[in-house]
Amino acid sequence: MLDKLLSGLDFIIQYIGLIFYFVISTLYNLIVNLYKIFTQNSKVNLKDNLNVFVSNLDAPDTFSLLFLGILLIFLIFFRLTKRRKIFSVKIKKKISSSGLSVKGTTIKRNNAAKYKRITNRAMRKNHFNVTANNFEYMIGYLFYRSGFKSIVTQQSNDFGLDVVATHKNKKYGIQCKLYNSYVGVEAIQQAVTGTVAYGLDVPIVVCSSNYTKAAQDLADASGTLVINHEMIVKWYKNPNYIFKILKDV
Repeated sequence: MLDKLLSGLDFIIQYIGLIFYFVISTLYNLIVNLYKIFTQNSKVNLKDNLNVFVSNLDAPDTFSLLFLGILLIFLIFFRLTKRRKIFSVKIKKKISSSGLSVKGTTIKRNNAAKYKRITNRAMRKNHFNVTANNFEYMIGYLFYRSGFKSIVTQQSNDFGLDVVATHKNKKYGIQCKLYNSYVGVEAIQQAVTGTVAYGLDVPIVVCSSNYTKAAQDLADASGTLVINHEMIVKWYKNPNYIFKILKDV
């Protein structure tokens, strides 16, 4: 059985080599005749030329056919692989070109005081006494306070991200969840999707409670950072605590 398979494979490769040889010979014949037409002002009868070409065409030996067959297969494979890589690069460039061009509110010096008050009110007794919308501004402000460029995205068409933060050329896509119950895998999925859509580097989920085991497992598998209630409290007390969270990124 194996001998038959090898014989069949040998025949196929030789046949491919024969086709390749015929194509090369035809192109060579075409170039030679075009050269005669343009340099020697001679007329070439196509029918006669083909008859002579076919009668003089001899099949190469077995080794040459195998070599040509393998060469053609390699060239086709290389070309397809190269096209796939180019296509992948184009997609990545298209995605990454969006960068931080998201619509929303950039937290900066002239409005930081407003979001500082929201954050301080929310953190009284560490109970997050805040609306879902203001929770997003609170997280955006904490990133700003820690030295990040921070944008709180608009409420609609945010692709699953509530805050986009940048620090030292690294971009983070943040999903905020003001929950009393455990946060599930949907939040992780939203953070990953939004991070990819905006061409960012690291997805993060910040919640006011904690995470289910399934959500934690998905976060570990997808490289998503998760920040829970206890970590937010520590971050509020120490602006540099966020860098302890990000140290492995």
